[in-house]
Amino acid sequence: IHTNPNLKLVSRIALKKEKENKLRESREKM
Repeated sequence: IHTNPNLKLVSRIALKKEKENKLRESREKM
């Protein structure tokens, strides 16, 4: 497995989006 910088960037963006979605969901539940 070789680390691809682009892949790291993509996964980081995906994680960020996931976090934002979870925050939005928890806010809507309140």
